[in-house]
Amino acid sequence: MAEDTLGYLADGVLALEERLEQLRDMTVPSDDWARAFIVRAAEQSVIASCDVLPVLREYLTPSHPEFMERTEWSLLNAFTEVSHRFPTAKADSFHRRLTRLFSLDRRQ
Repeated sequence: MAEDTLGYLADGVLALEERLEQLRDMTVPSDDWARAFIVRAAEQSVIASCDVLPVLREYLTPSHPEFMERTEWSLLNAFTEVSHRFPTAKADSFHRRLTRLFSLDRRQ
């Protein structure tokens, strides 16, 4: 039983690593596409409407130089960077919704 659980967890980690690598390779078609994606995230209650502009600003002008390239990985980082100011309970809930939004869970 424990071996099954460990195998399941290991498979999940590998799937997550593969998905993150895909995000690193996926170019965002345009800044307008990113804007629409961020607004859809608010419409789906992934982020509050008051966080739309901070996420967009972080995407357009990232705090970290490694996220300058316009990829879905850098878009994901824009969301997570903004979440650093959330209280712990809100951040935990936010990250679960963000995981689904970017298909980082097993429900791909």
